[in-house]
Amino acid sequence: MKLTQSFLAGTALALVAGTASAQDMTFVSWGGAYQMSQQKAYVEPYIEANPDVSITWDESSAEAVARLRAMNEAGNITWDLVDVVAADAIRLCDEGLAMEYDPEDMLAP
Repeated sequence: MKLTQSFLAGTALALVAGTASAQDMTFVSWGGAYQMSQQKAYVEPYIEANPDVSITWDESSAEAVARLRAMNEAGNITWDLVDVVAADAIRLCDEGLAMEYDPEDMLAP
């Protein structure tokens, strides 16, 4: 079962449980300094606590809606976490490709 979840807060993060293994994760973001801040604030502490996980970055946030639609149609979602603007997150929720979640309930401390 494929599940997409998104967190709405200015920009939105969509978690996608697709075909990628739990050890290898693909994060989709915007690149540049913004992505570097995500790397330092989220990825590095997570990797430190989970050294068996590897993260690959894909700078395709601008095309995220179209690419997630195509992946869903093909039955091959390869992204694990997607950073999109709030409007795209709402669109993904409306299309059943993402859903809101409570980070207090669904994310590790």
